[in-house]
Amino acid sequence: MTQLTPGQIYLADQRGVFEDAQKRRFSTFNYSNYYYEHRSPRSDLRVFNEWYLAPQARVELSVEQEGYLILLPLTGELICQINGVGPTSVNVDEVLMQYVSAGTRFCLIDPDSKESVNFLHVEVSSSAKIDLDFVRKVPFDLASSPDKLLLLTPYSSEIPIKLHVGYFAGRKETVCQLSGSSSVLFAFVMNGAFEIQGRLLHKGDGLALWDTTETDIEALSENAVLLTFESS
Repeated sequence: MTQLTPGQIYLADQRGVFEDAQKRRFSTFNYSNYYYEHRSPRSDLRVFNEWYLAPQARVELSVEQEGYLILLPLTGELICQINGVGPTSVNVDEVLMQYVSAGTRFCLIDPDSKESVNFLHVEVSSSAKIDLDFVRKVPFDLASSPDKLLLLTPYSSEIPIKLHVGYFAGRKETVCQLSGSSSVLFAFVMNGAFEIQGRLLHKGDGLALWDTTETDIEALSENAVLLTFESS
């Protein structure tokens, strides 16, 4: 029997929603004008938004806390300009990470004239004093390594967070090893369904776990895709 460790589920249909003619945002945690007492983050992972931009639409945002800005396209190409620098193109099967100071402004654009872009916008606060010019774009290939979590960002002095992504067939299992019991794991279902440490999750659901050093993961559907963040 799987040991039930402390955790909190963030259901997809309870996310904060903002929408206009050009864009739609789903916020897993409290963000902007969306606030609910049980949707606060439990770690340095402070912002977790899923966005849809209409063709050739743009959104301009700013970072509240110093740390890492992470952008992960789910469909389409995303153009990013940070403090007027760029543009930088990020595509499906790539993740962009950049260290930014509080108040940094950035613009996100869908360059396509016909198709919308769907992407994740993540912010992780950090007090680490590193080079503010730090930027990294990491490619990955889920199809080449199925049924396991691919490590995209190992812990280091530059990146105090650990990011995994994995593509699974139905009923395939894995174990996510954490760096220590003081870490907090946040898992987000990008597609399909999973059972994670005794909790059932569907597409768009998130789960935070703490006081544990490993997490049991089982895919419950075909073509299931999972994203995990480990942070303090």
